[in-house]
Amino acid sequence: MSVKILVVDDDQRTREALTAILRRAGYEVTPLDSGDRLEENLRTERYTGAVIDYHLPSRNGLELAQSVREMLPDCQIILISSEFRPLKDAGASSRVVNWFIPKPFSKNTFLRVIGELCPLKPE
Repeated sequence: MSVKILVVDDDQRTREALTAILRRAGYEVTPLDSGDRLEENLRTERYTGAVIDYHLPSRNGLELAQSVREMLPDCQIILISSEFRPLKDAGASSRVVNWFIPKPFSKNTFLRVIGELCPLKPE
């Protein structure tokens, strides 16, 4: 059984880069450019982890993370952002988000966090 990761980021280059990094590492990835279809997607798919950008066009990343947490309580959620605003909401976000990674971050840092929260299963 593969380890599925959801990536939600409205920046195409970031979304494609994270998707490529995860796929090369052996994860199955579903990229979304916004949270508009999130709930619809979560009704049919199960994810081990979700990487969500804080700044999105229609809803912020914490709001999306809350939806993921409600629909998939065991999903490991990583919030990414170039600003530290999500940390100001740490009281609320700590119950929803498992890890926060500030941008810019290295591929190694990203893979270390993903590996800790969503380890690949040996085949």
